[in-house]
Amino acid sequence: MCSSDLDLTLWIDLDTVTIGPIDKMFDYLVENQADIVFPSFCNWVSSGHHISARINRFKGLVDDKYIKEALNNHPSVNTGVLSFRKSDKLIRFMRDVTALAQKGSEKHIFIPDECAMSIYYPSMSEWGLKSYICETDYNISPLHDHGLSKNPKICHFHGSKSTLNVPLCNYFKSELKEMMDSNKIGRAHV
Repeated sequence: MCSSDLDLTLWIDLDTVTIGPIDKMFDYLVENQADIVFPSFCNWVSSGHHISARINRFKGLVDDKYIKEALNNHPSVNTGVLSFRKSDKLIRFMRDVTALAQKGSEKHIFIPDECAMSIYYPSMSEWGLKSYICETDYNISPLHDHGLSKNPKICHFHGSKSTLNVPLCNYFKSELKEMMDSNKIGRAHV
């Protein structure tokens, strides 16, 4: 991810559909002098039931000071959508996040990349970095949004959640139908 040749980069997972302008994700980097911008994920917090349980699974894999800070009611983040500023500091930070995610993966911890980021991002200043959390509109979960996002920009479908019978899934279903009808996905005609 951080091997981008660009000064500012927007990372978007493949299981997303963009439904509104997304250039503000770059503006947030500049306006807030941030190194990385994450959308708040469903307005969840790290001290909440689900996220704190995920973070606590990393006990023994990372210095306890990071776990303790991560559990201090920080906004929950999802690594499927983020913007970042190219720098050697960010590359070092992401290597540490990736190494921790790998340890989590080896222990079969659920979504280890997201958990590793949730553990380290509250302590980014130790790497000489600054993060900014923007509104949830830029990383909407069709299952967990419940109308929080007033001006949706990016819907993130997280695998099978894309087929749920909820209004936000209609964006995905429409895009998939268009791709299949036009054969944009390289599907062989039988």
